[in-house]
Amino acid sequence: MRPLSMNDTLNREVLVAGSRLSWIGSDGVYSLSTQYPLLSGTNYAFPFHTGDRWLANNGQTLAWISNFSTVTSYVLGVATDVATDTQPSSVVVDGTDVYWRNAAGELRSVPIGGGTVTTLTSGQDAGPYTRALVQSGARLYWTNPTAGTIATMVKGSDAGAPQTLFSGETNPGTLATDGTNLYWTGSGGIRKGAIGGGTAVTIATNVVVAALASDGTNVYFVDLPNGVSRVPVGGGNVSVLVDAVTYGQYDSYGIAVDGTSVYWTLYNTGLVPSVLSVTPK
Repeated sequence: MRPLSMNDTLNREVLVAGSRLSWIGSDGVYSLSTQYPLLSGTNYAFPFHTGDRWLANNGQTLAWISNFSTVTSYVLGVATDVATDTQPSSVVVDGTDVYWRNAAGELRSVPIGGGTVTTLTSGQDAGPYTRALVQSGARLYWTNPTAGTIATMVKGSDAGAPQTLFSGETNPGTLATDGTNLYWTGSGGIRKGAIGGGTAVTIATNVVVAALASDGTNVYFVDLPNGVSRVPVGGGNVSVLVDAVTYGQYDSYGIAVDGTSVYWTLYNTGLVPSVLSVTPK
């Protein structure tokens, strides 16, 4: 287990893209090199605002929600408030646009440098208080907890109506993808379905998941009773990587994975360090 950042509290989401690791902490939004984290320090950080949540990182652009109402992007060294909305959540970003959900059940987008806000679709559930919107290629995917569905649509204002990939799910919440499958919480465990739809299966039971991520081989997740854990994407035995009782990982709310490591945050345990990794994963 390796420390990547020290002394922060209120650490929430953590994401990795390329060699950039980003997270939201008590003092704002951070991004640093995964190769030399404690030597190089943060390359950029932004002051904390009440309600900073929902981080997105595509390796070049950062986006996040601040003050429970503002969509902010960081492009070419400049942080810009690009949109305001009613309780925006679950932000994602690509090379041109920022996408998010809101309390009215809409999916919306805006250019990463600012401009006209576009409502891509409406009539969905309000975004839950977990990461429940992801992207893969030209498509967006999200969970609808009340409707019990996982849905998708092509990015863009002329994309047409959303498509339901899976239905009959029990309170689907947190969502992740590795580009081949979708993984979500619900039905007492972790569920999996092909990214194009089909039959969903349960790959882990008796877990309380705060965050999850996949590298295509395993699904890594924060299991609140037990710690930082993993399960094969095809299902099987759950392995605890970092024990909650020993290391206080019960207070973790963000997890990310790349080709070599798994990363996670500590929220507010009074422990240091506050962002950690395990290599090899």
